[in-house]
Amino acid sequence: MASVRARYDKNGKTTSFQLTACVGRDGNGKQMFVYKSFHVKPEWTPAKAKKEAEKEAVRWQKDIEEGRVATASVRFGAYINEVLQTKKSRELLKTTTYDRYIQFQKGITPALGNLKLGDLTPQHLNRFYADLKNGKVTGHKLANRTVNAYHGFISSVLTQAYKEGLIINNPAERVTLFKAQKRRVDSLTAEQVQTIRDEITSDSMLWQAAMVLLIGTGARRGELCGLRWEDVDFAEGVVSINRNLIRSREAGGVCIDTPKTEQSKRVIPLTRDVLDFLRVYRSWQKAEKVRTGGFYQLNGWILTSADGNTMIPDSLTNYCEKLSKRLGFHINPHLFRHTQASLLLANNVPLTDVAKRLGHSQTSTTLNIYAHAIKMNPADDRCVQMLQSIGL
Repeated sequence: MASVRARYDKNGKTTSFQLTACVGRDGNGKQMFVYKSFHVKPEWTPAKAKKEAEKEAVRWQKDIEEGRVATASVRFGAYINEVLQTKKSRELLKTTTYDRYIQFQKGITPALGNLKLGDLTPQHLNRFYADLKNGKVTGHKLANRTVNAYHGFISSVLTQAYKEGLIINNPAERVTLFKAQKRRVDSLTAEQVQTIRDEITSDSMLWQAAMVLLIGTGARRGELCGLRWEDVDFAEGVVSINRNLIRSREAGGVCIDTPKTEQSKRVIPLTRDVLDFLRVYRSWQKAEKVRTGGFYQLNGWILTSADGNTMIPDSLTNYCEKLSKRLGFHINPHLFRHTQASLLLANNVPLTDVAKRLGHSQTSTTLNIYAHAIKMNPADDRCVQMLQSIGL
């Protein structure tokens, strides 16, 4: 039961009682306590005052145990950090997710971090989201999707606090969110794909390989940078997506992570043209080691840096930006993913097959992004040319 301790005035008269209750232990095993003041009525005798205080302590303890009282005196900012570190230590967060949450935390803590968990209200959150939207938090205006992503993170932290009995409800459940904006998904034309293929023939074999894989697989850039030769089965004509190469601010450099979701671990069929090019490219890597006197190392990576080690995913994006200036139209690594998905759906390839090829965990994700493609005419010359141009 909650403990009861009397407070006295300078004349020794009991004026109030401090009620103290233990509400568990924090992440470091230290006991956490909450406190409540119970004031004495002037007409009460000392004995009656103590009896009433003890009765109140029993009622208060019951309310705490049954979740009717907010018990959190811990600051929101400190609790966010505790949740993040706990999930990280238990390997519940992917590196990319942890990095993104750390960035969210940097915006949340100055604005809301000093508030006690039990004092946080929907109004606090609504004002914070409005400030995010208007650029008052990060210095630049944020899209609705990004603001809602902040909300998702905050809601998950407060859900954990609710599960631990630190708050009696989750204020994030009662906020007003911004309308999610539909993402515009562009794709390349057959002529543009052919222009790209013609333009890269004068570039190094490394960048030709990067573009061949982008066009031929529709994989994410980190997945391509994470490919090793052991992932390519030339006999079966497939490549296995087993890892994701990322650049982590918190980890301090490039690191190997698992693919985005469990479904992202997948096998993608390759065309004969892609397989033939990869054979030539693998021979080029061996020759490059000889040409550079061993500077270029054969470490098993398909896409590499100048010395044969892992390629930073940003390098692939930077190359696309430079190539865009030569092409006269903009490209980025993800654009090839959109192109492949749109054309497959437009040509009546089953939604489940397209989702599997892209590594989406749910077909609804594929449908939400590429619904426009299903409305395209599969017999359209553009669709036929595009399938041919990407080797499908």
